[in-house]
Amino acid sequence: MKKYGWLLFLAFWLCLIPSFHKAEAAGVGLFLDGERLNVSGDATGEMVNGKVMVPLRVIGEELGYKFEWEPKEYKVTVHKSNTDISMYVGRTMAYVGKKEVQLDSPPLLRGSSTLVPLRFVGEQLGLSVKWDNAGKAVYLQKLAADDADKDSDSKADEPGTDPDKGTDTDTDAGEHAHEVYGIRFSDGQLTVLADEESEPNVFTMTGPDRIVVDFPNVEFSEELNDQYTKESDGTRAIEADGDEDVQLLRFGQFDGSDPAARIVLVLNSAKGYSLAKEEGEYVITLNDSPGESPGESADEPVNEPVPSNPAEPSGEDGRWLIVLDAGHGGKDPGASSITGRTEKEFNLAVALKVQERLQGDPDVELVLTRDGDTYPELEERSSLANSLNANIFVSIHANSMPKTATGMLANGSETYYTRADSKELALVMQKYLAEATGFKDNGIKVQNLHVTRETKMPAVLLEAGYLSNAGNEAALYSEETQNRIADGIVNALREYLDL
Repeated sequence: MKKYGWLLFLAFWLCLIPSFHKAEAAGVGLFLDGERLNVSGDATGEMVNGKVMVPLRVIGEELGYKFEWEPKEYKVTVHKSNTDISMYVGRTMAYVGKKEVQLDSPPLLRGSSTLVPLRFVGEQLGLSVKWDNAGKAVYLQKLAADDADKDSDSKADEPGTDPDKGTDTDTDAGEHAHEVYGIRFSDGQLTVLADEESEPNVFTMTGPDRIVVDFPNVEFSEELNDQYTKESDGTRAIEADGDEDVQLLRFGQFDGSDPAARIVLVLNSAKGYSLAKEEGEYVITLNDSPGESPGESADEPVNEPVPSNPAEPSGEDGRWLIVLDAGHGGKDPGASSITGRTEKEFNLAVALKVQERLQGDPDVELVLTRDGDTYPELEERSSLANSLNANIFVSIHANSMPKTATGMLANGSETYYTRADSKELALVMQKYLAEATGFKDNGIKVQNLHVTRETKMPAVLLEAGYLSNAGNEAALYSEETQNRIADGIVNALREYLDL
């Protein structure tokens, strides 16, 4: 989303995500112009999956806005002057007037209230936002007109700083428009969460061997800094959990001629790397090819090819173990169709039909990530497959595009994969999926998706068709097409496993 003028000033304050790890929702106090808002039990602010979520109706009504709720589409519209702001529960796509925008977290329901990400409240309702991490409270302040027009895109420039060291990042809020708010290193992968508009520069250094990741004109969030002790040189350290290739991970603000949020992997020996990204999540994967430059996930698989088709079945009685994932579910409806039906409904229907076909199969043991309207987190889905040492992971989805003329014409089936060892499975799956739906064959695509990246076996994500397309939608919700897709998935598995 483009941010101009006062939006740049607000962006620093609005990236309020204090933890990289998923956390249980916790109550958050709400204050507007210094006065505590008295809200009902189902309309309090919450910390959900590291995002500060606030009740839209409570905040909006305090500011004098009117609302409209459309239950069939899980849609809430805020009527603001001559502009309507529309959001959908469970979807990160929203509209300000006719302009499409992306939220950093999808709205969710709590009783009769709709919670929306704090960033969006500040940007669209004209508020200055501050987060009190110690008191777990949100302080909202109405902006004066002159405050709203400020452009605080100033940049520090202090040449000569040691390129491996940082400086104190507790600087004035106006100096950086964007933030890095999460860092993790495990299993040879550095994962960084940052604003979607950030673009990292990745390069290697020697003496000792290092991989450096710079996010130009970006700061580390206050909450991330608070998690780690600052050393005398201004950096903060994260242990590499006994990784044989990495001695230490350091991060700190680099105030050289090109200011940046800098992350350094100190290596035991020279390593290569590849870079993949998806919606503000950046993954640097180490490999054994020193000097390799990062590849784009849209064109190249994340890892080097490894043999497909594991030699040994991992299921009971010598059967191949397959984990089948019905995407979304429960509190997360997924995409909404043009007639108001949900993606989660389609995904589960197909998964259950595949289960029916494979029950009692002497060659295959099938495990579902969900068999009802529940919502396993993405980490739970991939962890289940890994803990079972599954042979194959398949995630079922349906696609959608914005309700524009172009979006309504979007059509076809496609299969996504992340690692090179999944390409063969993707090719076989796509062949049967396109044949089953009869839609346009959009082929296979590489994308850095959690369930296809974090699983440790060949893994694919199927997008059967577009719920935003009238023809695709009508077919996808028909028993006939769902049966054909289920048959296609079973036949693809049998061909891939050479059964």
